[in-house]
Amino acid sequence: MALSLTAFCAKPEFEEDGLGIVKPQHYIIEEPPVFSDIDGWDIPANQGVRNVLLNAEQIVNLSYTPIRDLYKPGGVIGAGSNVNGLVYSSTRAEDLFCPNNVSFWTFLSSLKNPNSYLYTVDITEPPYSIRGTARAIYGQVCTQFVQYALGIKHNFQIHQMTVWNGFDTVKPQDIEKLRLGDVLTSERKGHTRLVTGIRREEGKIVEIAISEGVSPTAKRTVFSVSEIVGSFDEGYVFYRYRYIGKTKHEPLPFVGVEGVDYSGLFPDEIMPRRGDKANWRKDENVVIDVLSRNSFTEYNLYKDDQLILTNKIPESDVIDLGIMPYGDYKLCLTDGVKDSRCVYWIVADYSIKALPIGGGKVKVHFSSRNATPIWTTWRTTKESSYNYNDGPLWTTVIQDYNVQNGYVVTELDEYNRNKIGLGLWEFKVAFETKYGIISSDSYPVTVC
Repeated sequence: MALSLTAFCAKPEFEEDGLGIVKPQHYIIEEPPVFSDIDGWDIPANQGVRNVLLNAEQIVNLSYTPIRDLYKPGGVIGAGSNVNGLVYSSTRAEDLFCPNNVSFWTFLSSLKNPNSYLYTVDITEPPYSIRGTARAIYGQVCTQFVQYALGIKHNFQIHQMTVWNGFDTVKPQDIEKLRLGDVLTSERKGHTRLVTGIRREEGKIVEIAISEGVSPTAKRTVFSVSEIVGSFDEGYVFYRYRYIGKTKHEPLPFVGVEGVDYSGLFPDEIMPRRGDKANWRKDENVVIDVLSRNSFTEYNLYKDDQLILTNKIPESDVIDLGIMPYGDYKLCLTDGVKDSRCVYWIVADYSIKALPIGGGKVKVHFSSRNATPIWTTWRTTKESSYNYNDGPLWTTVIQDYNVQNGYVVTELDEYNRNKIGLGLWEFKVAFETKYGIISSDSYPVTVC
């Protein structure tokens, strides 16, 4: 049967202006039409839903082979292993969630360098000392998995997914109401999952495919109806994303297909320790490893496409450029006539200041000369007994008019305010460049 492209949505009782933090009180859920293929699997109701499934497949089907042991929660993935699915890690120290904030390209290229931070940095150790389900410096978690699949740029946590005004509770909570792209979230379990397949027999649902960010790697699993119904006893509620029909998908020839050969995709001679096309912090040394000299004897460094430095390759094969001014850089090796392929990076400029203004509100100021501020987060401190250190718990979107003003006023939601209280919090601002999203330093504030 031909695929219907009829869009579906939830109709609020009053209008609202896109993603935000307040949702209307009641919803009328329009059921998307159901069409199935010859094997009984549901066909996406529109292109947006199809894009959600394709986005999820990119994370689940990512195929790669680490050349050194790769950190995962509770252990390592052995060097030389054939891995399917992005590795799991709550990378909240710098919010280096992949592919939301760090691209597939950067992740895969960093696997090529045996000295990359993906292999050598364990964020459960100093200076990060992050507790919980953290390990590798790049990785995915359940919330970021679902948000990437749905095309949501802003990072937010489990509780906020239940109150974000784009997520509508499906009523009634009947298993037969499930549709492709629906989200199952349990605050009790601290987990969220995505429906990426539904199979029917005689019109009734008999199997449901769930894609999710889990340890050690993201995966897709087919469950029986009884297994999904049983999960409702664990506090799962299913939601429908109101803007799913607008979700986009970017096909990437090197992502989403098992057994992809990455040879020749990235430069063979050099690789930054954060990977190619990465954002670097303004306070860290930019370090690039020479993986193969071949006939090259020097390196050329460019800023904004202008050659600014030519130097001999160090005997150590480690090019440590130190702390660099903000800007757009590239570097290649050279023999004076022929150049290697370049690697690219941006040193981000960012500054924030958070000031309490009373009534539980905080005014967060921000600025950058080469990046765009896009959200701010309330975060627990390392000294906090609640949840985990440096944990983001509430996100406020920075709108265009906030960018023009240079600040945003943010207020903790009632749930977290009642559960945790005010007092000492930390704030970060996420800044976007063409190479992804980088998080500022934490700014501590006593909120009252």
